[in-house]
Amino acid sequence: MVEKVITDREIIYEITKRRDSRLVIQYNLKNKHAWFQTDGMFRKKAIDINRVIFL
Repeated sequence: MVEKVITDREIIYEITKRRDSRLVIQYNLKNKHAWFQTDGMFRKKAIDINRVIFL
């Protein structure tokens, strides 16, 4: 499981269409699952692995 923290607001908006200041992405290449969570969210949401693989 790989975890990345992104603080660039423009990249966050491109990926999630949210105006938050911090984005945490967790993904697993073996199982091809990815989740994201921003500061304004209580739970993680699933996201397509192809949208975050370039980060």
